[in-house]
Amino acid sequence: MFDHRLITQRLMLEPVREEHAALVFHEMNDARLWRFFPHLRPMSVADLRILYRKWQAGKSPSTPDEIWENWICMRTEDQTPVGSTQATIFADQTALIAYAVYVRFERQGYAREAVRSVLEHSQKAHRCHKIFAEMDRRNSASINVVRSLGFTPVSDGGNARDIAYELAL
Repeated sequence: MFDHRLITQRLMLEPVREEHAALVFHEMNDARLWRFFPHLRPMSVADLRILYRKWQAGKSPSTPDEIWENWICMRTEDQTPVGSTQATIFADQTALIAYAVYVRFERQGYAREAVRSVLEHSQKAHRCHKIFAEMDRRNSASINVVRSLGFTPVSDGGNARDIAYELAL
């Protein structure tokens, strides 16, 4: 388990713990959050607890050379969860990031702020030299986030809907 708490101007990125499931399930249960990847939507607090327990371990059981870092993004002013972010760190010092902002907090700059913090952390703590993000090409808000942070498109992510972006550090 990793314990890297990250602090930004408005957010505290707290490492995911199993106990967070009950705190965030209501926001995670909003179908609009899953419009681009509905198959990943947790169906219950119990499902989310299982996922968070797996993430909390910090390593993939099948690929132990990967490091998993997952955070719940909380507003510092009132500890309200606004979303989550994650980084999978690979042995070659590259990383794959993902992020989500709960629907009622979208378009307020939280994703950009959280992702910027994860990028800085990945470079400093893991010496990552390249970061990737994959997303549905219809997700214009997410595309705008990565582009605003300097990512450039590099490839289709394997099907007609996915696209990959890269940031060289």
